[in-house]
Amino acid sequence: MNINWFRAFLVVKEYLNLSKAADSLFMSQSSLSKQIKSLESALNLRLFQRGNRGLSITPEGETLIPYAEMIMHYYNSMCVAFEKYNGQAHKTLRLAAFPVMHLYGFLEAFHDFKSLNPDMEIDILEMEIETAIQSLDMSGSDLAILRTRFLQHPENYTIYPLFEDEYVLLCHSSHPFAQMKEVPFSEAILEDLVLTKHGINEYRELIASFGVSVDKWKPKHSSISVFSVQSFVSQGIGVSIVGGELAKLLTVAAPLTRVPFIEHPACPLGIVLSKRSGVSPSCQRLIDFLIERFTNYIPESCIRV
Repeated sequence: MNINWFRAFLVVKEYLNLSKAADSLFMSQSSLSKQIKSLESALNLRLFQRGNRGLSITPEGETLIPYAEMIMHYYNSMCVAFEKYNGQAHKTLRLAAFPVMHLYGFLEAFHDFKSLNPDMEIDILEMEIETAIQSLDMSGSDLAILRTRFLQHPENYTIYPLFEDEYVLLCHSSHPFAQMKEVPFSEAILEDLVLTKHGINEYRELIASFGVSVDKWKPKHSSISVFSVQSFVSQGIGVSIVGGELAKLLTVAAPLTRVPFIEHPACPLGIVLSKRSGVSPSCQRLIDFLIERFTNYIPESCIRV
């Protein structure tokens, strides 16, 4: 049997959608189907079935889940165990991170880590959360630093919380909200919203977490770059919801104001690893360093005056 068949099975089990699972694995849907069929043929079992409501897992597939997870766990652990016999293995750590991580002192932290560990390199790949998670799942990255509030299927990952930023309202300086000390979250989402690349689903979850019906909000523009958000809001085209440190940067050279929400919604940041992969000693060293570095760290935008 091929180890990739079990990986494919677990990803299809997670999504129950061949198209999404194939995208997650960076392969074509037909190639993924062949892997599943090869596993079914080898086991002489039917693992998935199609119905009116889409793909579902069979009882035989349910039985296979813990065994497949165990196989992947031991395979990844084996790979980690044999690193020491493989010259340069994991001397370079591949880290997926959200694009504005420099606002929180991570680049300085990586520089200091490199000074203490001159034999190691950190390859930083800036990407949005969905791409970062795909990279983790496919072992394209060793670990990720993400806004963990928007993490889908958190049970599949090991999460090390680091600290919390705070979401704030970003509006034009002439907007009525700009004159307020704090803005009710429920009022802000009634405005025309200009949203960054977190995506509609993530903002919908944030809004729903405050007991506000998502039917009430009306995004004007979504999934756009940070600087497009700055441009739109600077022209009075809507308001935005962003992390406090990012808002502080965007208001430096534009007629914009950042206003806290009365509810002070948290924007947690943390280290994320896939449970499907083993943790190398070098990776653990970086995790321990970052946890110690950011213990008691509070972003300036969260400090109450």
